[in-house]
Amino acid sequence: SDVYKRQGLCRAAFHTDAVIVDSSTATGIEKFCIRKNVKLIGVAPEADILYPKVNPTERFNNELTNGHTHFILIGDKTKEKHWGDEAVIKVEIAEKISAGKYGNKPKCKVVGVLLGDNPKCLKELELCNEKGWPVVSIEGSDMCNDISKYVEKKEELKNKKLQTIIDKGKFCLLYTSDAADDTPCVDRGGRRIIKKK
Repeated sequence: SDVYKRQGLCRAAFHTDAVIVDSSTATGIEKFCIRKNVKLIGVAPEADILYPKVNPTERFNNELTNGHTHFILIGDKTKEKHWGDEAVIKVEIAEKISAGKYGNKPKCKVVGVLLGDNPKCLKELELCNEKGWPVVSIEGSDMCNDISKYVEKKEELKNKKLQTIIDKGKFCLLYTSDAADDTPCVDRGGRRIIKKK
């Protein structure tokens, strides 16, 4: 279930004192980050987001969500930014955090996590490749399932850009389906890693 995946991701961040950087909108991980006091940084283009309303009657996909410890809104009146442009900033933030305070702490590792289907994430995947960072693709979404088919069975993808990114990167497939009846294993991220590239 998607709930177990998000809960597991948050639990992994909690146990490793990791910081999660996302796109500021509802992913479902926010409530778990609040419960575990995990740092969740949201980065989004100011021109494309909506600010939350008090007592809303409906929610929108581009609405900022509570649960984030920090928001970084990019763009201004002279240079408007849109979805996809935030990828570079997210990677820069991850790099700065991994370098430690003042750059004198031992470097920590950065891992990209792919959990959904937004085509705008391809830029982030490309940037992870450029930095040499591994990407964990968690089963469930159409894009993650396509990655699995390509890595395991070498089935050609309709999305050639994604296929090229996979060929150049370090992708790890993470399955939770075989651990579905064992909640602690799901929470820790699943049991089996099929193949590393």
